[in-house]
Amino acid sequence: MKTLNLNKNLLAILAVILMVATSCKKESSTGGTYVQAAGNANLISYNSSPIRYNLDGSINTLDDLKYIYSQNEVLVKMGEYDWQHAYLNAAGYPTKMWVLENLRDTILIENTYNSSNQIQTSIIQFVSDLGLEFEIDLTYTWLNNNISKINAVDPSESDSPIEFSFNYDASQLDMRQNAYKKLIFTSYPLTSDYWGLLNYGGVLSKNLIKSFTISSDGVTDTYNLFYSRDASQNITEVIMKNNLGEIEDTDTYVWAN
Repeated sequence: MKTLNLNKNLLAILAVILMVATSCKKESSTGGTYVQAAGNANLISYNSSPIRYNLDGSINTLDDLKYIYSQNEVLVKMGEYDWQHAYLNAAGYPTKMWVLENLRDTILIENTYNSSNQIQTSIIQFVSDLGLEFEIDLTYTWLNNNISKINAVDPSESDSPIEFSFNYDASQLDMRQNAYKKLIFTSYPLTSDYWGLLNYGGVLSKNLIKSFTISSDGVTDTYNLFYSRDASQNITEVIMKNNLGEIEDTDTYVWAN
């Protein structure tokens, strides 16, 4: 069915974009020692991939990825031929991005934001040496400074969108904002598909997600999130479980306090 194809295309796009964090999970988990000002801890390892920083606090490397800066542009070198490039707005969030893989396949992403730098739309195109393969358009809905819904649609199809809906813990703030912004669009908790959708750019949701649903073709799947923290209340682990209680994904973090 066409909606099923949309699901596959969407996950394929996310897999390419999110491969940065999942490609090199090493045993070491320390990284740099730069600590942000104003008491904010710096993320120095994500899923055992070390993160190092420049003296000004900008990210220098994420595992074997190298960040190169030029005014409002960031180039992330992923190897001899693979790279990611982003143009940033005045607040430092990506507006246009490219992910190049093996000089043949390219992911193109274009974001729009409101005056609060909350992401409004993302147009994501997958282009091969044969031309445009498919496109996914994302529309974000915000409520109380949290992303409440995301609709994902293939504009070439007439099927209903895939809808992602999010439920938050209003008593828990998500304090990872500064760390994730530095990673640009390789960004944020990377391995879970819902995080890829939430964080192509812009500010994070204010609160921590308790659960979310994915609805497509009249079928709704529910996922629940569980958090662990260190003594400084930094999040050290996020576990995502399905509605049967089975673990779907785990993300780990190490912080310099």
